[in-house]
Amino acid sequence: MYLEEMTETDTVKLNGDGSLTDYRSGNGGTIRDANGEVVLAYSEAGGLSSVLFQELKALLNGLQGCLMLKIMKVEVASDSLYDLSEF
Repeated sequence: MYLEEMTETDTVKLNGDGSLTDYRSGNGGTIRDANGEVVLAYSEAGGLSSVLFQELKALLNGLQGCLMLKIMKVEVASDSLYDLSEF
């Protein structure tokens, strides 16, 4: 499905992830349509040295991408239970 073909009722899946090592930190993710096709992929390096911060920043960046693309129905996935339990 191409972005131009998406309607207001289409739902996408946002999957974000954060990473932290002794030397680096970053986050990224993908937004996929109902067929599993990538609508948007994103990544960011740096930021606070907290894996929770990176996990949440990945979700924030993904949600901002959805807003930029005018996508309002979003299923959010994360490998961090703490992230999602706060919502």
